[in-house]
Amino acid sequence: MPRPRSAGSEGSDIDADGLAEQELELQKLNHQYRVLEKERKNYAQEAQDTIKKQRWVYSIVVSCISERVPYSSTHVIGLRLKGTKI
Repeated sequence: MPRPRSAGSEGSDIDADGLAEQELELQKLNHQYRVLEKERKNYAQEAQDTIKKQRWVYSIVVSCISERVPYSSTHVIGLRLKGTKI
């Protein structure tokens, strides 16, 4: 059973301290959320970039196979050096 509070200012000090702690915790959580959201967006962008590169390489390999042209990683690198956009 909770103890009754006195009518003095002690109760309001406790409430103010509790409110300040809650405010600090909220600020920490908001900061953590912003950091994690930024990391999520960066990861999603990196994943999309990787998928695009893999699709491009796959299309080169399929093209070479269908045309019976030998291919290698140096072939793909050579295309990059010639300015083909990945």
